[in-house]
Amino acid sequence: MYSGDYHDALPGTTMRPSGGSGGNPWDVSLDYIPACASYGLTVPMWFCPARQSETDAQTVAARAFLGHDLNTIKDLTNYLNNFFVSEIVMNHSIWTQQKFNAFLSFYQPAQPGTDPAVWGWLTKTTDPSAGHVPYISDGCFSGYGTTASTSPDSINITGANNTPAITKAKKYSGHVMNGVLQSVDSAYVDGHVTPHKKSQLKCVYVNGAQRRLVLLKR
Repeated sequence: MYSGDYHDALPGTTMRPSGGSGGNPWDVSLDYIPACASYGLTVPMWFCPARQSETDAQTVAARAFLGHDLNTIKDLTNYLNNFFVSEIVMNHSIWTQQKFNAFLSFYQPAQPGTDPAVWGWLTKTTDPSAGHVPYISDGCFSGYGTTASTSPDSINITGANNTPAITKAKKYSGHVMNGVLQSVDSAYVDGHVTPHKKSQLKCVYVNGAQRRLVLLKR
């Protein structure tokens, strides 16, 4: 719906942090949530239903900040704006290419032999890459306290430090059960969602300066 009103452009192409960001695909500007909320985003949709510990941690932290439960989009934006200040770090990755400023350089090139390298990063629903590169996926990465490597064996399933540090509820990769990565979901602009097991994952994007990487489907 958003794209239909913006010449097929996907939300996120002009909603990246202008500075101070880690240059990761889960970094978006403070404008992202209000823009998506205008087209139906609700508070529960912001969180992954398969990663309940992340949701619980942010719910507790938001309640402490707001003084009440996290109920509305305004509650969500106020809490996240306070927690992150100059940007918002999602628990998912947005695979749109920024249309301006230095963030563009972080998305070039994609790792050889991967779908983004062949088709390019997304900007519009009408791009040739739309059927091959997901718009959004579960966050999936190495580094942040684990070995920074392009090998799927290095995928971080223990947690990063950019969500509330309540118990073991930090952001981590994909869907994990009993200490084992089960799947990483990718959603495409036509609305279908494809789960990928660890054996189907391959690195597509490396943030060389920080040695952080994200993995998607092979």
